[in-house]
Amino acid sequence: MEMDADSCHPGRCWLTLLLLRLLAEEPMHGYALMEALRDRGYIPEGGIETGTLYTMLRRMERRGLLESSWDEAGSGRRRRIYRITDRGLEFLRSGLKALADRQPVIEELLDFYCRRLREVGGW
Repeated sequence: MEMDADSCHPGRCWLTLLLLRLLAEEPMHGYALMEALRDRGYIPEGGIETGTLYTMLRRMERRGLLESSWDEAGSGRRRRIYRITDRGLEFLRSGLKALADRQPVIEELLDFYCRRLREVGGW
């Protein structure tokens, strides 16, 4: 499955790839995903609203990138556990390949930022 511009807005696509990357390791519930995003430094504290995360997860599920089921183990509270699907793995592979293919451009942009924008306090 190739990434397409219609289904993945650039700002949200990063988060989609990060969520899929986390779910490729293990199934998780929404709060655990939020914690993992923060703990790994993928997003700053308060960088994403909880409601935004759950809306994204529902959209990703509708697109077939992940699936969910209810789990009552542990605390006894029902929690929705998310798992990556085969289609989600294909999307993750495609997205990571697109990033790898663009790595020289990304590095040049970061170099420009470090040399020009940081030294003069930005534009």
